[in-house]
Amino acid sequence: MVAMVIYDQYLSELNWPMGATLAVALLLVNLLVMLSWNRMIEGRYKKTLGE
Repeated sequence: MVAMVIYDQYLSELNWPMGATLAVALLLVNLLVMLSWNRMIEGRYKKTLGE
């Protein structure tokens, strides 16, 4: 859904700055989710090994 909004900003509305801003925001949100997931899995792994 977000990708379609970015696509529309670039091609339909020709609003390149807004499309770029949304793309960077999507990348940052994705990065935060991946880092959070990694920390959660790492914590579980350490508990399992007893470290």
